Amino acid sequence: MKKTLLITLDFAPMVGGIATYWSNLCRNLPREDIVVLAPEAASSLDFDMRQPYLIYRYNLLWPASPERKRGEQGQWIWPKWLPFLRHAWKICCQENIQQIVVGQILPGGTIALILKLFLRIPYIVSFHGMDIIRCGLPRRWQGRKKWLAKKILANADGIITNSEFTMGLVQRFTTKLPEQQIVVYPCPNENVILMPRAAELLARRLGLDKFANKRVLLTVGRLVERKGHDKVISALQFLRDKYPDLVYLIVGRGQNQSKLERMIQDENLSDCVYLFTKVRDEELPLFYELANIFIMPSRELPDGDVEGFGIVYLEAALCGKPVIAGKSGGVSEAVEHNKTGLLVDPEDVGDIVKAISKLLDDGQFADLLGQRANARTRREFQWAKQAEKLVKILE
Repeated sequence: MKKTLLITLDFAPMVGGIATYWSNLCRNLPREDIVVLAPEAASSLDFDMRQPYLIYRYNLLWPASPERKRGEQGQWIWPKWLPFLRHAWKICCQENIQQIVVGQILPGGTIALILKLFLRIPYIVSFHGMDIIRCGLPRRWQGRKKWLAKKILANADGIITNSEFTMGLVQRFTTKLPEQQIVVYPCPNENVILMPRAAELLARRLGLDKFANKRVLLTVGRLVERKGHDKVISALQFLRDKYPDLVYLIVGRGQNQSKLERMIQDENLSDCVYLFTKVRDEELPLFYELANIFIMPSRELPDGDVEGFGIVYLEAALCGKPVIAGKSGGVSEAVEHNKTGLLVDPEDVGDIVKAISKLLDDGQFADLLGQRANARTRREFQWAKQAEKLVKILE
């Protein structure tokens, strides 16, 4: 593998899919051949000292200010990513970098494009779904940013995506050869194993013990419209009479919280729908363990916002749980219909009701889906295996 610099604005210990994705892949690459440039973050020093590879941390972007945005007539406004470029240039020279991997097309792609022009260092761009939708190219990105994104993609020496679906979006805007493109899937982390007594005490503190004799639907994810929490809540109106012991637990936080809370109140479902907005990562296994069905009917929104893959489906699979997912975006790569879960029309509440009823009524089928999902996840979605694929494009 060539000596590679990853430049990214999202990296562990920051929270988020991209940060987790790249930190896990880097941990499974040859330690002497990968260098990371990422922003300062809380507890980043403790994290960096535990990694086998080299990480540089700086404040990569100048903070926006009214003065810099406004400026005076004729005054040159320096781009906020200038520190990013300066640090990346210095590291490329200091570490004898042979190629760059870009975590985000903007602004990282701009940095890589400049370095290629002046230092002749090739670069590879990675995409995770919404980034390519925004730059293709968007309804919301117009003018200069759209032109720049296309320029960056045209000059890239390779493309990495998190799913075949995302790759399909990228291929609309590139003529790269197949050997210059690779899909590297995100993988779930092994769930924390809690000792029985510790698990019991933690469940009691979180108030989960009251659900011990209930049938539990679970969604884990940001509280945003795309995830489909509202459709599951609507489905409960048609299920509660037949399944009086059915409850729906929602784990996450986000901009849709107040909307969902109003919906729960308006539909008189406060006795069977519960929001948990302050759950730590180490507490998540208790929720997965408690669940009978993991459900997240993600859908595509009018602005193009869509699920690029869906790592939480694999987290549920690691716990042997059957999954109900929305048939949209790259979800069908994480969930195989009637094999490892059920795919539904995410806009059709009736379809969601049928899927929930099928799994509640046929426990043997539900268990079979969970077992198959677990086996597939352990077989195909391991960080070491995905890193082996990544090395091929970095050679």
